[in-house]
Amino acid sequence: MAPESKSTKSNPSETAPPGANDKNSEMLEDARQHLEGSLDTIKEILIGEHAREIQTKMGHLEERASRELVDVQNNTHRRFESLESFMRKELHHLREDVKKEQDERSKAIEQVSEEILRRYREIYVEIERTFTHLETRKPDRQFIGSLLMKMAAAFQAEPPGEIKHNVAEFKTKAMKKSG
Repeated sequence: MAPESKSTKSNPSETAPPGANDKNSEMLEDARQHLEGSLDTIKEILIGEHAREIQTKMGHLEERASRELVDVQNNTHRRFESLESFMRKELHHLREDVKKEQDERSKAIEQVSEEILRRYREIYVEIERTFTHLETRKPDRQFIGSLLMKMAAAFQAEPPGEIKHNVAEFKTKAMKKSG
């Protein structure tokens, strides 16, 4: 067997003349930069147009979203103003209705009070007249019974037509409001 001979070219830098190593590394660097520049150019050609389109579309979408947001804000503002106006009108009408009802009830109370006072005076006059009559003569049983019957009838009498109508009207309104 023949002994193996060692290759004298194990490392190119060892066999290369002085200064050649720097030239080779420079050339390698230039080739790598040229290759990277070519890759960037190829990326730009293949993907760049698509990326610009996406960027343009995103810009349009952002503008559209911004316009729509402003529209929604304006629309919401208008609706709140409309709602506020409606609520103010409704509150005004409710105040007027409450004031009107208070006035009506005050008038009805006044009428009922006047009717009670009138009936009280009538009963008082009748009692005075009866006492005067009793002082002048001795009453019999029949007279006292009729007197008591008249007094009971006066206390139980239904209110006159107008007051009876007002009381019935307020009862109807109260039932509608509570129902």
